[in-house]
Amino acid sequence: MANDARKVRVGAGKVGGYLFSAALGTALPTDAREPLDDGFRGLGYVSNDGITRTVEVSTEDIQDMNLDIVRTINTDVSVQISSALLEVNADLLVELYGEDNVTVTPASSSAGEQIAVKFTAEQLPRKSYVIELVDGDDLGRFVIPEGQVITPGGGELVFAKNQAIQHTLTVRAYRDASGDYFHHYTDDGQFGS
Repeated sequence: MANDARKVRVGAGKVGGYLFSAALGTALPTDAREPLDDGFRGLGYVSNDGITRTVEVSTEDIQDMNLDIVRTINTDVSVQISSALLEVNADLLVELYGEDNVTVTPASSSAGEQIAVKFTAEQLPRKSYVIELVDGDDLGRFVIPEGQVITPGGGELVFAKNQAIQHTLTVRAYRDASGDYFHHYTDDGQFGS
């Protein structure tokens, strides 16, 4: 197969939302084009550093009696996504602190929307995550069927006049019932006849 420059992709976020979470059991997409289930909540703008997916596999060598390596086995697998989120909204705060630790009071005639957050350092629940990508007509979707935020509280926050407050979101992926850590779907947008 010859090289095809049309297959070189960028990972731009889909306009209208690109990082979503939902409760486990929410219907998961099985391709890059079908609409997301209404149970997915958008987590807001992601910084210009984007979203990073990391796959780390530790291995161990098995040697024979002559100390020649005869096999290499996987011993540990870690899959994570991480990003810095720019918005301070209720959906993101629930993701980082837990449903019971975020209280939202709607705007009234005397005050704007108020959000109260408490930090308890409790383990956050496992959820499903989706990243929506677009490059022209090409669509991409990265699905973690079962993951968990491992940066409760959003990590280190910097409060400064010259930059946005950025909450760090790191999600560890776990194997689902089928043994999969994630699914990556693409659709090149080139329809056949």
